[in-house]
Amino acid sequence: MAKNNPMVGGPDFIELLKNALEGRVAGFARPPATGGTQVSLRFREDRLMLLDILAEHSNWNRTQVIDALIDKGLHVLFEQLTTSAAEEVMESHVKAVMKSRR
Repeated sequence: MAKNNPMVGGPDFIELLKNALEGRVAGFARPPATGGTQVSLRFREDRLMLLDILAEHSNWNRTQVIDALIDKGLHVLFEQLTTSAAEEVMESHVKAVMKSRR
């Protein structure tokens, strides 16, 4: 298991989504609107239908639902990676961020 999971300590959007679906949270408790690079994804029809249903029932938009699921997926992935593999990924991430700022 990787030490220093980069996804630890951030807001737990999955918990917020779960609460929204169960009617436990006001409408403001959701991921912030994204303002970054757009990514085009092709989803299988059944997955897209489920994402739309989750968005409808939670009063979130589809992007917020996907963002929450990705955050949780990254958290789980880094929990399961070896420390050396996680460090390698994060070193690449830092290099990419530094390059993009030039």
